[in-house]
Amino acid sequence: MPNIDLALVICNQGEDRQKILGSLLKCSLSPICCSNVQEARTLLFQKTFRMVLCSDLLSDDDFQAILREGKKSLDHAPVIVLSHVDEWDSYLKALAAGAFDTIVCPPNPAETERIIWSALTLPRLCGPGKRLRQWPEPRRHEAHGGQVPRPREGPAEVPTVAKGIGTGG
Repeated sequence: MPNIDLALVICNQGEDRQKILGSLLKCSLSPICCSNVQEARTLLFQKTFRMVLCSDLLSDDDFQAILREGKKSLDHAPVIVLSHVDEWDSYLKALAAGAFDTIVCPPNPAETERIIWSALTLPRLCGPGKRLRQWPEPRRHEAHGGQVPRPREGPAEVPTVAKGIGTGG
């Protein structure tokens, strides 16, 4: 039976990798490291991973290649991008490509652990193939013929304070 507590770390920056490994171990995951996309592809087809952490500074490709591979072989495992650019546009680019979240490098241990725990728990809460945020259907009321009641038009009533209360006199 495959160990589902494996985490693949694709990072060629030694200091960042060490900080990530420490956080993964605190979260009870067993990290397997590699330094390029080619090694990662081999590992992705050999093992089952609970999550993948991938640097945006790889010599042979970028995190988007891992996200493309992940759609084929990761079985809904979240991919977290280790970003060396702390900009809103790079964050949105990673999310649009399918990443679960990003960790800005050099990684802050507390923030890294929070993101890892989120990646471990959120997929179980929403399940594969379900949307993360589902808005409830509006409630239908029998008194309104099955229609959703609309708010009243006109000015809202503002409660007034009685004279002498709270004014000392």
